[in-house]
Amino acid sequence: DAIYKYEDDAEPIRAIQQRLMDLEYLVLEDNTPTTYFGGKTEAAVREFQTANGLEATGIVNKTTLEKLFLCSTLSKSGNTVIPEIEATEPADNTKPTNAEPNPNADSKTYNIDLSEYKAYGQRSNGNIDDHEEIKAIQERLHDLGFFTPEDNEYTSYFGNKTKAAFEAFEAANNLDVDGFADYEDLKVLFPNN
Repeated sequence: DAIYKYEDDAEPIRAIQQRLMDLEYLVLEDNTPTTYFGGKTEAAVREFQTANGLEATGIVNKTTLEKLFLCSTLSKSGNTVIPEIEATEPADNTKPTNAEPNPNADSKTYNIDLSEYKAYGQRSNGNIDDHEEIKAIQERLHDLGFFTPEDNEYTSYFGNKTKAAFEAFEAANNLDVDGFADYEDLKVLFPNN
């Protein structure tokens, strides 16, 4: 059931740390979130879990992740802080780049055919999906501010960066956070298709 825990190193941890900082549970050097789940992050997660009536394990499981990214979740000082999910990938391994939401994203058409028989992601057997429609998923995630493409080009590959952005999208939309783009998730991602 654990999604992220002490000593994990993964891109979605950056969004988790940023959200914990926004909610006043975490203070990091230079106010810069990282991909590493260290002791400070674990302590902040425990404090967040306790304050929100969750079992204080210090592990970010599905329940904690969903509560963390709810718009109604209050900060330590009792304020509402709307989640601002940013897809980031260090260009030079030191500074993250932030995706800006596209204000015209809701009226745009994307080259994807939604079907309950299709899903994209990283398979349990180690295979990673490579399909032209993944470009549309990346483009939509970029337009919503969850993803920044390398060299401003979308790829047909559902790599770690795409998976991390998709997990952040799932968390922000109260979907089952599994990093897998299935039909139910894609209906939310592409409401006009």
